[in-house]
Formats: sequence, C-alpha cells, structure tokens
Amino acid sequence: MVEEVRKLKEQLVREWPEGKYKNLEIDAFLYQYQLLKNKEMGIKDLKERLTWFKKGSMTYQKPGSSAQVKTLEGPAAVEDAIEYLENLGEYNPYQFNSPDLVKSARFHADWCSSSGGVSHDSPLTGTSEERIRRVIKEAGEVAENIGVNLIDATGRDIILQLVIDDGVKT
Repeated sequence: MVEEVRKLKEQLVREWPEGKYKNLEIDAFLYQYQLLKNKEMGIKDLKERLTWFKKGSMTYQKPGSSAQVKTLEGPAAVEDAIEYLENLGEYNPYQFNSPDLVKSARFHADWCSSSGGVSHDSPLTGTSEERIRRVIKEAGEVAENIGVNLIDATGRDIILQLVIDDGVKT
C-alpha cells in the first residue's frame, strides 16, 4: 500500500488547489484513504490516543503539544470510535475529484475562524448541503464535518477527531 499512497500523494499535490493549508488537507485525505483500506491502523492510533488522557480526566494532551484539549465525553468517545472501526464493514476509499469543493470548504472555514464560531450554516454561503450541492450537482447524501482544537494538528488528528465525534450523539 505504500507505493499506492505515494502515487496518490503525487497526484494530489498536482491537482489539489493551492492554499495555506494544502499540505494539511492532503495529509488528511491520505490518512482517511489509508484508514478505509486498513481499519487496524486507525484502531491502533485510537488506542494510542487513549494514553493521552490524564487518569480520570476529560482532558488530553498530545505528546509534544503545549495544548490541552478538554473533551465532552473523554476516553468513552475514543472507546466508542474503536468499537465502531472494529465493526466497520468494507469501504472503498474516496476519490479526489473536486478542487471546487476544497475551495468551498476553505471559504467556510475562514468564515468560521473570522466569526469566532463553529456552525454548518453561514449567512455568506448557506447550509453545508447548499454549499456542497453548488459544487457537486449530482451528490447523493451529503454531510459536513468541522474540526476544532486543531493546534499542531496533522491529517491523522483531523480524521481521528472526525471518527471520535466527541459530544455528538450517534
């Protein structure tokens, strides 16, 4: 799989829209691609994340980071994510086919950052579904995930935060 991911990364570097967070976005895309092909990798990474929590605490600190992140559910959300991956069926990895979707997501992320809030709705661009359907006309079911507390984040951190889904009823 190493050679496959290397070739995909080369393709993404050529095709991904330029921007401040291009490398981080590509890193996140590549991690989720690998995760869908090898869920054991994600389970291992989540088990490592459990060790970041202070005993009996809802707060964790990533090794090497100065930031402490207070969660709503603590280790229980990580344990739920591990169980989810253990029971996950086979999935085909996503394909990158929309530079405009990346640009739309960036615009919304910039709005969230400048407004100081986190929301799927924006007075500038509408709902997440409206943003996605403006770019991908024939999208089936659509969803949006917004990462928070991404100080010193890697693509791996972003995708694992999505999988953990702390504080969201599932």
